[in-house]
Amino acid sequence: MAQSSEIEELLKSKNERLDSVPSRLSEATVRSQKQLFNEVRLLLESFERDGDYILTTPGNIVKLNELKRQLQRLLYSSEYVQAVKAFASEIDKQADINNAVYKTMVDYDESAITAALIDSSKRSAVDALLGGSMDAAFYEPVAQTISSAVSTGAGYVETVTALRLAIEGGEVNGSVIDGRLSRYVGQIASDSFAITDRTYGNQVSVELQLEFYRYTGGLLDSSRPFCKARNGYYFHEKEIETWINGGGDMESNPLPH
Repeated sequence: MAQSSEIEELLKSKNERLDSVPSRLSEATVRSQKQLFNEVRLLLESFERDGDYILTTPGNIVKLNELKRQLQRLLYSSEYVQAVKAFASEIDKQADINNAVYKTMVDYDESAITAALIDSSKRSAVDALLGGSMDAAFYEPVAQTISSAVSTGAGYVETVTALRLAIEGGEVNGSVIDGRLSRYVGQIASDSFAITDRTYGNQVSVELQLEFYRYTGGLLDSSRPFCKARNGYYFHEKEIETWINGGGDMESNPLPH
């Protein structure tokens, strides 16, 4: 009974973290966007202007050539980078929880291959959140907005408005949109954390040649009948494969009687 209770607590923590850990990174990203907007606005103020209009001058073009480096400096000095580091640590912690689950259930000790797979997944996640993909997520939309303002002699106020929309998000035609970075990070964080968590379980299954799996996704008020009916029960891997083929609805995937 004690072992069963311990497993339940571990599984509860493991499943709750699939939402809470990516959410913390997303929340930190939203805060960072506000900081980044203020810093970019100050950067824009250093560009030469005639009244409200940004000028097309040799000096401003030189600043454009240095813009990406400046934006990288701003991003790496923001809360966002520390939040990504914390997110990477949470991937390791999730692996520890998974190890505790399998240790308690089937006396499994994490193998070198499992540890290497988790480390590889973690590195891929960090690279996606800080590496080359940040060009499209943050650097390019901000740089393009400022570059366009310099080349067209746009107004300072309208350029600040466009930068705020690109960095922080805002309302467009009655709809509220997130900042570019927030939109990108939200999806990457959720997917990469879930994939890394699933990688651990898949590797354990391969090593131990497991055939039966417990449906432990947890339940929410919005959970589908399909999930509610299966939560907590064990199913053979062949049966689980039919769920995928059936599309995941109760009609095509009824519970066995």
